[in-house]
Amino acid sequence: SLHDALPISYFADYKGKMNIFVQKIGDTNAVRVSSDTLRSIGQYLWKGKRIIYVQDVGGDENFQFFSVNPDASDLKALTPFPGVRSGLIDDLHFIPGKENEMLIEINKRDKQYFDPYSVNIETGKLKLLYENKDNYEGWQTDNTGVIRLALKTDGVNNTYVYRNSDKERFTELLTTSFKEQFSPESFDSSNKHLYVITNIGREDRKS
Repeated sequence: SLHDALPISYFADYKGKMNIFVQKIGDTNAVRVSSDTLRSIGQYLWKGKRIIYVQDVGGDENFQFFSVNPDASDLKALTPFPGVRSGLIDDLHFIPGKENEMLIEINKRDKQYFDPYSVNIETGKLKLLYENKDNYEGWQTDNTGVIRLALKTDGVNNTYVYRNSDKERFTELLTTSFKEQFSPESFDSSNKHLYVITNIGREDRKS
């Protein structure tokens, strides 16, 4: 029935800034689940029955993750670290057993580089997945939510490293120059092959 359907969410004005509102289907009243009056909320997503949103507290560009119920209860700061930035790696949608988990990156250890963590969106518990002393700048997960590919760049060349499981070390896969495009998209259903978009091997890329 309509009463059992998930509510809808949308941005609307609150004291001059865009905030997140939730409204049940068929209901005339909406619930505001965020309260930023300094800067508009720019990004949010549904994860299970909770809303996850990103906010730079005070407009300081240090984005943090928050988790809240659609009735505005149980607001949790998932990355409550002053002066530290966070970003989303994988929201782990449709992965059995990871209904309450997301993969995020945080520059708490080193302001220049981010470490990947799993975070429980209900409890806020963080688990470090990889201490990024190799200074990787990008991560690619497989269909089970395991980080399998990472990227390092010197500003000109990109080096991709790969591993078969989270029990293995990363080993170099290939290095591309600024003339070459190599964009990993996703793993296949077996998690053994990686689909990429690339111009490597095309004669016209040299022109």
